[in-house]
Amino acid sequence: MFFAVLIGLAQIARGDSGVLTEAQLSQKLRQYQSIVSVEAPFKQIKTIKDMGLEIKSEGIFSLKRPRQVRWEILKPSPVLISMNDREIVLKTGTKKESHTQTFKFDEIPSTKIAGSMTGLMAWLDLNSKDLYRQYEVFADGDNRFKFIPRDKTASPFLNLVMKMNNKGLVEKVDINEVSGDSMSIVFGQAKIMTKNP
Repeated sequence: MFFAVLIGLAQIARGDSGVLTEAQLSQKLRQYQSIVSVEAPFKQIKTIKDMGLEIKSEGIFSLKRPRQVRWEILKPSPVLISMNDREIVLKTGTKKESHTQTFKFDEIPSTKIAGSMTGLMAWLDLNSKDLYRQYEVFADGDNRFKFIPRDKTASPFLNLVMKMNNKGLVEKVDINEVSGDSMSIVFGQAKIMTKNP
């Protein structure tokens, strides 16, 4: 379910223009280096290929450094996913109808799932060193980048394509999953706090 919320869309052919070095990736993500926190609305479409089904949702993404991520779905039904270096907390429903589950990374029995959580956190935090360690990154035009997991056996997705706007902020993410499912996430106007306001 966690991946159904966070991962998914875009059947983009392998027309890559070149693998980025760690220094190049760091330069491309320089806008994020001084960010202390960011919050942005999002709209996502999860496509479940085998069922021919599209699931649309809306919510708010927030990141507070170091490594605290909230993915809050407001529509159609409330779901809150909180994540840090140690655990994922999943809360569904509201008030008396709510249910909370906590998954600690060091207690997850599957090394594949634990590894994919580490890779996902690197991407959500946009930490260039962690991203470079976890993914091969290809420039696919000026403001578009394709992330391909280095360890394909430890990832639930084939690739992730990120499009940045002219200000250097993430505008859209398309993800292709190994299962054939996909997700497209479009981010709205972000509220950003930096180290030097």
